[in-house]
Amino acid sequence: MLLAARHIEPVEIVRELALAQLDRFPLKAGDALQLAAALVWCRQRPRGRMFICNDRQLHSAADELGFEVAGRMSLALRPGSGLLR
Repeated sequence: MLLAARHIEPVEIVRELALAQLDRFPLKAGDALQLAAALVWCRQRPRGRMFICNDRQLHSAADELGFEVAGRMSLALRPGSGLLR
């Protein structure tokens, strides 16, 4: 998987998108940067794109933006998983 990884530099568009996510969602700065980098990666078209995280607020924000979200939170949010707290 790392062979196909793409590094997103913290350029101006990433910072602008991160600030926009902070205005829209209750995220920490680092989480907003991660989400902004993902938005740059998918050219701001997240539908059908995978986003992996284990943070509840970041999970919710990515899901609301349209990403297919995976990670421990995804399992916890499934009914009957026994992980929902």
